[in-house]
Amino acid sequence: MGEITSKDLADVQAKAMFADRLEKENDKLKAKVEELEKQTKADEKAISNFEFGKKEYETLLEANKKEKEKDEKEKAELAAQLKAAKDEKEKDEKEKKEKAETIEKLEKELAELKAAQQSAERQATLLKEGIEAKDAEAFVNTYANFNDEQFKTVASTHIEAYRTKATLEQLQKDGKVTEADLDKVKSTETGGEDKNDKSNASSKNKARASMFADFAKPLPKKS
Repeated sequence: MGEITSKDLADVQAKAMFADRLEKENDKLKAKVEELEKQTKADEKAISNFEFGKKEYETLLEANKKEKEKDEKEKAELAAQLKAAKDEKEKDEKEKKEKAETIEKLEKELAELKAAQQSAERQATLLKEGIEAKDAEAFVNTYANFNDEQFKTVASTHIEAYRTKATLEQLQKDGKVTEADLDKVKSTETGGEDKNDKSNASSKNKARASMFADFAKPLPKKS
């Protein structure tokens, strides 16, 4: 994964400074050209006033013309360099933006991948305890925003409740508990859990432990 380094930023700033310098030099050259034009007019007037010979007059005009052409050429070259510098600056800024967008996309994909992996691991924990896949998925989605420690706490409570309920149902089949006992536990389970109230979950666990102290045992895992 690429990163925008301080060197990249320094390069962009250096190119911007170079472009600004070229623009200033271009302005100076423009002023120089205007000055030469004024000087040319002044020279023409002086030549006319002092009645220079035709040869000297043409020589002076030719020299001024060449100087002007030279300055115009330099001006065009500087303008081209300035445009190239601006284009390069825009290109660098575009590449920097694209790189930042790519990094953001990859980080998002990585976060999604980690979340999916975490969800799969959490569901696997519940599946190992014999909880149905649909119930395991729903439970994991409900507590998706919990960190590992918080999820471990609520999952432990959920697994214990599942074992207790399943054990009671098995004991009912064996004739060791009554329908009233089963309804009592079911009402405890459907009372709702407060995600942020650990004392509530702890109280329910103590109640179950007291109710089934004589016969509660872990349910054999489903094959």
